[in-house]
Amino acid sequence: MRLHRAFIVAGAYALKPSLNTIARAALGDPDASKPTVRHWGVFFLLVPVVSTTFASIGRMFSGFEASSIGWLLIDEAGQAAPQQAVGAVWRARRAVVIGDPLQIKPVASLPKRTTRLIFQGQGIDPTRWTAPDESVQTLADRASSIQGHFPVEDGAAGQEMRVTGIPLLVHRRCDRPMFDLANHIAYADRMVFATAAGPSALRGLLGDTAWIDVDAPTSDKWVREEGLLIARAIAALCSRLAEAPDLYVISPFRAPSFELRKLLLQTPGILPGRPSKERADWIEKRVGTVHTFQGKEAEAVILMLGAGRGAKPGARSWAGSTPNLLSVAATRAKRGLYILGNREEWQASGKVFDEVARRLPVKDGQDWLRALLLSDCPD
Repeated sequence: MRLHRAFIVAGAYALKPSLNTIARAALGDPDASKPTVRHWGVFFLLVPVVSTTFASIGRMFSGFEASSIGWLLIDEAGQAAPQQAVGAVWRARRAVVIGDPLQIKPVASLPKRTTRLIFQGQGIDPTRWTAPDESVQTLADRASSIQGHFPVEDGAAGQEMRVTGIPLLVHRRCDRPMFDLANHIAYADRMVFATAAGPSALRGLLGDTAWIDVDAPTSDKWVREEGLLIARAIAALCSRLAEAPDLYVISPFRAPSFELRKLLLQTPGILPGRPSKERADWIEKRVGTVHTFQGKEAEAVILMLGAGRGAKPGARSWAGSTPNLLSVAATRAKRGLYILGNREEWQASGKVFDEVARRLPVKDGQDWLRALLLSDCPD
């Protein structure tokens, strides 16, 4: 490292023009020259790792030929459609692909029928190469010389075998029972629990992980009683904690997330004494759909299911058709998970939520809130 630093210092005058070219291009200067492979070589001399997106690869590294980048590291590869990675992989000599196909699936940008016709015209089976069922991660798993095989529940298809590359089985984020839920429904009980024990003020106030049962009518998947319960619970937490609660409220659907944000903005006691912009920012960042929170974590998570009494069963069946949605929600929670919704309706939606409903203790929504309101402030 000292030799490397000495070389850079001694050659600063010669290196500076290349760095300026890349800096001007990165800042969007319309008069800037297009960086060449030589410019990037100088940049990599100083900064060995460059972070970018698949969408930017073609523009950033347009002059790079096949196998001209030493290492390509792809993170969250389970969320990327296979075709997105073609340019990056083509330019790389070696690729390390990291992701989990049992969390958020990639978004398909074309209608299924269009995709099917394109692939059939080339004599290729679309089910093996297209999102959302296939991702950069699943293709890398298939190509890996070292593989693992795990049984997984796949909705109506029942239990199937899933092929992985090198499995990373040691889990260090979630406490039990969140770990046990995800491990059983998504990973065939193969993961190893290695989360260090720790205190949790939120768990002390909200109680142990449980299913909070709310039986109330639904309007476009939004159950207002669920929202009111959550709003009062968050206000109670804010009155008992010195800092804003490290809490996510996650929903499978957009409409309940949108309605809850509006309700929280109108609820007294949410971050009292804070500027309105700070309150709005906290609500925006802490309430959303499952896709919003991929890769993030919080001390506690409330999974607001919605789609309760009166909702069409298809919405619940979609959410419970694979382990992905519940696995993501459960593994965001480090210390406590509170599934809030109509237990009877959701338990009938499929194997995933039936398993969770049988494993978790049940609390009535009003009883849960009453216990929180009667709780003492943590030390």
